[in-house]
Amino acid sequence: MKQQIRIKNQPKTERLYTVVSDVRQHLDVMRGHGDRIVYRWNRRGGEGNLTYAQLVADVEALAAAQAASGLRDGARVVIIGNTTHMWMEAYLATLAADNVV
Repeated sequence: MKQQIRIKNQPKTERLYTVVSDVRQHLDVMRGHGDRIVYRWNRRGGEGNLTYAQLVADVEALAAAQAASGLRDGARVVIIGNTTHMWMEAYLATLAADNVV
């Protein structure tokens, strides 16, 4: 059961946050945001957007690839790279596959 808490940011602004206990619940919450943009970049190599739906699909594909590669639950995984959307996807996928970063 999802628990929701209210946090008052400013006097007239109230935001609703969903409390999650693991990365799979976090992916479910992100899935609900669909085509909203979660990450935007503009670098010398080009620019682009990543939506929540694309992020969840990428994370699930990477998690499945980790499992297919023979990593067992609790395997330790090192992620080396710049903090980009690809690093974030690898981090979330590792947790979703029940591995340890």
